[in-house]
Amino acid sequence: MSPAMIRRVLGIFALLSFGGCVPLSDPVPDPPRSHQNLDTAALPDLVNDAFESNLPIIVIDTLGEAIVDEPKIPGLMRVVNAPSGPNRLSAVADAEALDIGIEHRGSSSLAFSKKQFSIEVRDEAGDERDVRLLGLSKDADWVLYGPFSDKTLMRNHIAYWLAREMNFAAPRTRFVEVFLNEENNLREADQYWGIYVLTEKNNRGKERVDIARLMPDELSGEAITGGYIVNLDRPGDGVDCIYHPVAKQKKPCFRLMYPKINKVAPEQRQWFVDYFKSFEQTLKAKGNFRRFIDVDSFVNGFLATELIKNPDGFRLSTYFTKDRNKPIALGPLWDCNLGMGNIDHPTKKRPDGWAFINVEQSKAKTLPFWWRALLEDKRFIKSVVARWRRLRREGVVSGQKITAKIDNTRKLLASSHRRNFKRWPILGVKIRFNPRPLPTTWQKEVDNLKRWFVGRVQWMDENIHNFNQR
Repeated sequence: MSPAMIRRVLGIFALLSFGGCVPLSDPVPDPPRSHQNLDTAALPDLVNDAFESNLPIIVIDTLGEAIVDEPKIPGLMRVVNAPSGPNRLSAVADAEALDIGIEHRGSSSLAFSKKQFSIEVRDEAGDERDVRLLGLSKDADWVLYGPFSDKTLMRNHIAYWLAREMNFAAPRTRFVEVFLNEENNLREADQYWGIYVLTEKNNRGKERVDIARLMPDELSGEAITGGYIVNLDRPGDGVDCIYHPVAKQKKPCFRLMYPKINKVAPEQRQWFVDYFKSFEQTLKAKGNFRRFIDVDSFVNGFLATELIKNPDGFRLSTYFTKDRNKPIALGPLWDCNLGMGNIDHPTKKRPDGWAFINVEQSKAKTLPFWWRALLEDKRFIKSVVARWRRLRREGVVSGQKITAKIDNTRKLLASSHRRNFKRWPILGVKIRFNPRPLPTTWQKEVDNLKRWFVGRVQWMDENIHNFNQR
């Protein structure tokens, strides 16, 4: 490999810490289609040792191709995570080069300058390759979530942690700093993309969503009963809806996430739809709906969604799983960045009031009927109230515990947040969804989040007995 080509592929590592970049004397050639066995012999001459972080560093190069919404394009990724001491960009030569496919992800966030990424790790043949990144679960599929409208940078991280504490399924995360090279001009200093949250995707697997593997030829008996993963979301162009749950007018959408829509057998798809219809019919007839759902997961899911007051809860990015010979379970939690007060709405942003009531009043046409039907069931409501009081009594949920977690996260991001907001100078700037007034410093954003949670826990304590009232 020529020295010029090495400079092109590794030019991202020539960044200074926002002061510019090391001059590259050779012109940038067109990238080859293969980047296997990358020669890093010239790396020491190209890397500036000044950049270091207490967070792991992820470096991605797409070999000159621009990342798009779909499909995934090929790229190369390296993860720098020192066993002790700071992580330095110069250590990238020692990190394994991972072949990846990468694309933009998200819905409304696609309009943001700081993009979100979906990543698939691949082997040399281009097939999925399971890897363990930064101590998280071993899998091929990952999300790099880049907080943008959430200027605390930590809402998803806190929400997922809280859910797991409450025994409700949620992905694990690690904060990282990301460098991205998708341009041929390596002299630009904007290859630093800031703080991201490496997040486990809600995939089937022993260390993620632990449900049975459903093979294409398992078409009857116990085998066909699981596993399945579905996501309640809005229908849209190109979205494969396997079922439209019963709602007042507009049809919400059940998207099949596992098995993949192009791999599921027609008999399996129909079996799941029939099972869910049976749940709806039994619930509507006030029959024994409990044989169809894992009530504990629904109770914990209701409380987790209410605690963070997620305005998208109960209707968007809401996951369900169906394991073999087991009822439908709610979860894992997903996509909570508009919760915890980060929404420009007079009631939804406040720490008081029920999230479900807000959704029911503002999105009634697209809300599946079964949420309200569950809240009309006295046994279910009794379980919700008892569970909340137990979580509080045992100290699983408390304002003090949550604010301590936020403070620990603030310390973790104490240095890196400055770089992030130098790259994205949006503090005090109105970004879509941000409520007013707009804090002008990161510390004020974090303090607001702490105050919000203290108020939220107190309000829920005082009002949990009225949980189901409109």
